[in-house]
Amino acid sequence: MLVVAGAGSTAICADLGARTIREEIDAMEVLGIDPIHRLVVPRVLASMLVATLLNGLVITVGLVGGFLFVLTTIGVRFGTGR
Repeated sequence: MLVVAGAGSTAICADLGARTIREEIDAMEVLGIDPIHRLVVPRVLASMLVATLLNGLVITVGLVGGFLFVLTTIGVRFGTGR
């Protein structure tokens, strides 16, 4: 998860830096648009949503993989409790 967070935040910082160099941030401020609300907030919300979904996917794959491992290699039968 830390690698995904690091890569995502690095990409956001690089994009905002490029926009600053091209003076897009200044142009947005001149037009009366708040760059934080227009550029940063949607990306942070999307990052939170994707991280939550990715966490759920990892948990699900781990549980299903463990279940299948127990059924196939250890020889425990489903529903017997032994």
